[in-house]
Amino acid sequence: AAPCHCVERELAACERRGGHCRQETGRIKMDRFVARLACLACLYVASSASLPPLAPSSPSPSFRVTNLRLRGGRVRYEGHIEDYDLQLMRAAAAAALRMDQTNPEGWLSLGDVRCMQGEWKEAKHIYAEGAHRCPNDLRLRQLAADVNMYYNPGEDQGWMQQPGFEEGEVTSFEVDVPPGSTAAGGTGKAKLIHASAGPMIPPDSCAWVVACAQASGEVKGSVTAPVEAFAPTVHVHVSTLSPVLPWFNEMFKTTCLPLLRHGFSLTPDECKDLRVLEAIVVRYDASPETGPGKAGLKRHVDAADFLVSIALNGQDEFEGGGLWIDALESDICGPAGTVIAIDPKLPHAGNGLASGTRHVLAVYVSRGVNRSGKKEGYTVEGLEKDFAEGVGKEAPEGGDGGAAGGK
Repeated sequence: AAPCHCVERELAACERRGGHCRQETGRIKMDRFVARLACLACLYVASSASLPPLAPSSPSPSFRVTNLRLRGGRVRYEGHIEDYDLQLMRAAAAAALRMDQTNPEGWLSLGDVRCMQGEWKEAKHIYAEGAHRCPNDLRLRQLAADVNMYYNPGEDQGWMQQPGFEEGEVTSFEVDVPPGSTAAGGTGKAKLIHASAGPMIPPDSCAWVVACAQASGEVKGSVTAPVEAFAPTVHVHVSTLSPVLPWFNEMFKTTCLPLLRHGFSLTPDECKDLRVLEAIVVRYDASPETGPGKAGLKRHVDAADFLVSIALNGQDEFEGGGLWIDALESDICGPAGTVIAIDPKLPHAGNGLASGTRHVLAVYVSRGVNRSGKKEGYTVEGLEKDFAEGVGKEAPEGGDGGAAGGK
């Protein structure tokens, strides 16, 4: 079925309203979910699937892109999203794939939804299946390959021999557990922010990482949803830096993993499941005259379970900057080699630079399992049944293959 023109009309209307409103900001995210696929109503009709009932809080019976863009904006700004909204996003991607199994946007969107649901094994499986069906799509290929290139605690348990931290070496902050967090059962208070009192990584190693990144050429944007959605950055993926990757994997084992283990009180079994989703060397510049980087990173939350931020250059090279965390009502900024680990469901931002250039190594880490407990592959298995039965065959209520189902 040919896509309708609802998307173009909605985007044009949004631009007429001012361009920088929340809907326009949300557009960046929703382009990945819906805008290249046609509006949800048309997708449902084209796939002969029934529309799910409206949520009681829905303002209107419209399923068009503007509403989802607005909802998508709230994911990053308010730090949570309703399961109903995720169901709609997943349904749109599934409907698109039922019409065209080689649509990379469908696979990317479906994987992104599973990430936001904490279905990490499932998201990895979806990206791999998408890369197989869309071999020319660089984003899917990188997402499928990256997770296998980074350190795997389940295969090498050298991290278990790493010592803990001396008293005063790490400062921890207890805050309210935010929506979507997996800490402390998702309620109450917990220590979700941990910052080293000084450099944990030698400054000369940090300078070498920056030099390698600059030699490779930084790029704008990111393949994964956490960064690309509302906070585009100038950066390079560690997985593409051949000299840096072995160093990073050793550093993650000896520094990042012990910090996560002790800071978040993870069990050995939980540590074995941890996986690096993405590791990027980010560049910030105070102005275009200074360099190509953005001055800062707007307030947002991330889909990952943990975020490790490592300062790569000294504070004498810039003014401003630092990792702002709403729960602290302040920022954290230290010299080169300073390591900060937080629960990225806490709203946070990169403070804008007043002058100079700042380099940061950002590491996004997941718990590596499906939060639902379901066996890996259930989403693709449901889609495969749809593909075999043909477009127009509606899945049972609550299934994972058809557009009417949802987790």
